[in-house]
Amino acid sequence: MRDFLDRYFAYIPDGSPEQTGLLSVGHLGWMAVVIAACVVVPLVFRHTSQRAKNIFLYTVAGILLVNEGMRTYWLFRTGEAKFQNVAPLDLCGFMIYLTIVTIFVRKRFLMNICYAIAFTGPVFGVLTPSINQYPWWGFNYVHGMVGHGLICLVALFFIVAEGFRPELKYVPRILGIVVAVALVVIAPLDYFFDANWFYLRSAPAGTPLEIYEEWVGWPWYFALILATAAVLWTLLYLPFVRRKAHQRSSEPEEESQMP
Repeated sequence: MRDFLDRYFAYIPDGSPEQTGLLSVGHLGWMAVVIAACVVVPLVFRHTSQRAKNIFLYTVAGILLVNEGMRTYWLFRTGEAKFQNVAPLDLCGFMIYLTIVTIFVRKRFLMNICYAIAFTGPVFGVLTPSINQYPWWGFNYVHGMVGHGLICLVALFFIVAEGFRPELKYVPRILGIVVAVALVVIAPLDYFFDANWFYLRSAPAGTPLEIYEEWVGWPWYFALILATAAVLWTLLYLPFVRRKAHQRSSEPEEESQMP
């Protein structure tokens, strides 16, 4: 038992014989769990009371906090509790706490941020994780899948169960905020702490960002990242834009049919 716990909580910076390859059985298993949860859970809660929905969301917020607290403990336990590792200044770490705040506040702008960024950052944390050096059952891999998966789940829960509808008008503001925070806040902190938050210094191995960096090099791969985000956000918001346009076009027809 002690040997298993040591392996479960092991800090593995470079890789191990039990590492989880991209699209391996372990990775595909986690993807299946996350996708199933993101589809089934919002549908299950769609017709429940608001109280039940709130209890579920508050429980998710608690799980996210505990998950991050356990990671901080793990870093201290393994002697890797450096500020670069503990501070939630990477995009997904930031999104965890923003998601928690949004669960309690439910402001439309924050919900739009959760929707837009959840499917341009955390979703790739599930599809192309940068923690492949860990076994799929190891603590850090489990932590990553749970954290990224719950961010995506909450974004879909707002839409399917809560009736939230993303609005395209918020996208330019979201993009501006992300770029401003990256350049004004994160870039200096990366330099000062020798960190790589927001992947401003290099792309994470085994992810699409690494391919971008190989194509055009640093720092030009950021242009490809922004272009990819623009395309993804267009695809993510297009169904809601079309639905809104359809509703507007049908209103006069509906009114004309009234006696």
